[in-house]
Amino acid sequence: MPDVDRGDHWELDVLGTELSLMKVSWSVALVLTRPGGSLELTVESTFALDGPGARWFLDPSEEPAGLAPVLGLLRRPARRLHVFKDGRLELDLDAGWRISADPDVDYESWNITADSGARFVALPGGGVAYWGPDS
Repeated sequence: MPDVDRGDHWELDVLGTELSLMKVSWSVALVLTRPGGSLELTVESTFALDGPGARWFLDPSEEPAGLAPVLGLLRRPARRLHVFKDGRLELDLDAGWRISADPDVDYESWNITADSGARFVALPGGGVAYWGPDS
């Protein structure tokens, strides 16, 4: 899944993918797949989930049952994934759903690993570390 540098953010090609797998522990891992490619987004700190008429702030370190709203995203097609160079992330899914995460002051709040070998990591305090497929 190629990524495009747009100056202030990277745009990852997620058209044609669907959220096919979720893993919950002390983080929430979302796996987007399509024929010929996949990527895994893991969120390790509080993130926002916005949907039609609703907004939740979800924290993977809290009681796992509190993450229930994110389960409704399973099998939804992805529309857009932007990784902002200041450490923010936005994943848009169909029907107006969005997951957004900000950088954490002390920790790596999220990371993305693509099967191409590309990797993005939100740095503590802001910013993003990026390794391309050939790194």
